[in-house]
Amino acid sequence: MSLNYFEKNLLVDLENKISSSELHILGSSEPYFLKLEQHYPVKHNRIDWDRLQVVEKNYEGNSNKQLKGFIEFFTLITEKYYLSEDLIWIGDSAINFAITGSVEVIMSCLNYILDIPQHHYFLSTDYKWCFCFTFEGEMFFGTQPD
Repeated sequence: MSLNYFEKNLLVDLENKISSSELHILGSSEPYFLKLEQHYPVKHNRIDWDRLQVVEKNYEGNSNKQLKGFIEFFTLITEKYYLSEDLIWIGDSAINFAITGSVEVIMSCLNYILDIPQHHYFLSTDYKWCFCFTFEGEMFFGTQPD
């Protein structure tokens, strides 16, 4: 598997968590995107957040504050909804593999993950809930519609 610049750097940044088996590389992110589309309504190639059962939204227009803003949003939502299980992280362009780990471990790696210029999706392994952090500073959390 040939790795691009972002993939190589991310694997170096996460090396300790991967070697300790706290994080696992799952291979191509494509099957996870396909499954995401099976569980969530899509509009204009994105999740249609307005059609979800539970939705939390935030936005940070200042690019210098976006990383901190999403980490705060992620922390707030995981505490509010008691999210502690394993999750899957996928990105929509720069990274072509998926990573899984606990909410706690992924949270400790957000500075590295979110530094990559792409849309980021954090999914429960059963696809019941999903976070999204866009390149433009939009932040979403939602649960799968009935």
